[in-house]
Amino acid sequence: MTWKEIRDESSFTASIADTSNVHEQLALVLEEHESLALTVSQLEERNMKLEGLILNLAREKWETENNAFEMFTKSIRLLEKVCNKSLPISTAEQEYKRLLRTALDSQFQRLERAQKRNYTLKSDAEKLDELHSVCFTQDLN
Repeated sequence: MTWKEIRDESSFTASIADTSNVHEQLALVLEEHESLALTVSQLEERNMKLEGLILNLAREKWETENNAFEMFTKSIRLLEKVCNKSLPISTAEQEYKRLLRTALDSQFQRLERAQKRNYTLKSDAEKLDELHSVCFTQDLN
C-alpha cells in the first residue's frame, strides 16, 4: 500500500467519522428544536389562559361597578318613597337591609372567585417564569 493510498483511506475514514458526528449534532439540534416548539406551545397556551383570566377580571369589575350603581339607585328610590310618604320608614329600612344583604352576598361570591383566580394566577405566573427561564437558557446554550 502506498503512502497516497493510506492517506486517502485515512481521509475517507475521517470523513466517515465527521459524517457520524454531524448526524449526532443534527439529532441534538432536532431534539432541541422539538423541545423549544413544545415550550412555545406551552407559552401560547398559558398566554391564552391569562387572556381569559383578564377578561374574567374585567367582567367582574364591570359587575361590581354595575351592582354598586344599582344599589345606589335603589337606595335613592327608597329615600324618595320615604320622603314622599308613600313608604313607611320601617318598611324602607327592611327593604334597605335586604338590598344590603343581597349586595354583600354577591360581593362575597365575587371575592371567593377572585381568591381562587388569584391562586391560579400565582400558579400560572410561576409556571410562566419557569418556562421563560427554560427558553432563555436553551437560547444561550
